[in-house]
Amino acid sequence: MTNHVHCLSAPSYRLVPGPHYGRVETLYQGSWGTASVDGFGKEEADVLCRSLGYTGGIGSFHSADMYGVGSGEIWLSGLSCTGNENSLEECPPKIWGGHTSATHASDAAVFCYGSTSSLLSHGWYGRVMQYVGTTLNSICDTSFDDNEAN
Repeated sequence: MTNHVHCLSAPSYRLVPGPHYGRVETLYQGSWGTASVDGFGKEEADVLCRSLGYTGGIGSFHSADMYGVGSGEIWLSGLSCTGNENSLEECPPKIWGGHTSATHASDAAVFCYGSTSSLLSHGWYGRVMQYVGTTLNSICDTSFDDNEAN
C-alpha cells in the first residue's frame, strides 16, 4: 500500500518536469507561466531551491535546450536576489506580469541539490518518497497517517 499526502496550500513555483530540476514555472493571476532566464542566476536558483526544500541550486540556462519549450505567459523576468531571501517573492523583479518581448526559448531552468531526506512525488502532493543514499524510494507503512504527514 502506498500512502499519499496532499498539502493544503500549493507553492507558487514549480520545476517542470521536476521535482528537483526543470523549467521554472510560477503561478500568477491564477495561471502557470514561466520565468525568463534574464536575471535568473545562481542567487535566484539558490532562493528558489531552498523554498522548495533543497539546500541550493544551479541555474541560468535556457530550459528549451533540456526540458522543451514552455507555454503560457512569461510571468517573471529580471529578478535581483541577493541569495539570502526565503522565497522569490522577496526578490525585487524588474518585470512582473506578461513579458511580451521574450520567447519561451529563453525560459529559466534550475537543478536543485542537497534535498531534504524526504519529498512528495509530485511536488506538493503524492507518494511520500525518501532518499537512502542517492536512491529515491517510496515510503510504505500501514500506520502512516495525518500525524506523520504533518
